[in-house]
Amino acid sequence: MLGIDKEMNQDTRDILEEGTVMHRAIQNNLKKANLLIKAEAEVFDVKHNITGHVDAIIKDGLGGGGKRAVEIKTINSKGFDKLMRPKRENVSQLN
Repeated sequence: MLGIDKEMNQDTRDILEEGTVMHRAIQNNLKKANLLIKAEAEVFDVKHNITGHVDAIIKDGLGGGGKRAVEIKTINSKGFDKLMRPKRENVSQLN
């Protein structure tokens, strides 16, 4: 896996690998549902002249040809039960 520090312990590596597997499974499910336009897509914001990447671009499902950017995040059930709203750092990553 890219970006993993060699000093990282095995438990952390396992958690990240599980997240990667789930990430791909979600993208595959979006494809099977005929919603996925592109996985791991590069996007460009003309207004701010910046380029970035999103986990997926999907059809909005409204039938008008609209598209939505998707950032896939995984979390264990203990962390999920504590969530009251999306994590600020995850929302700001997409905005």
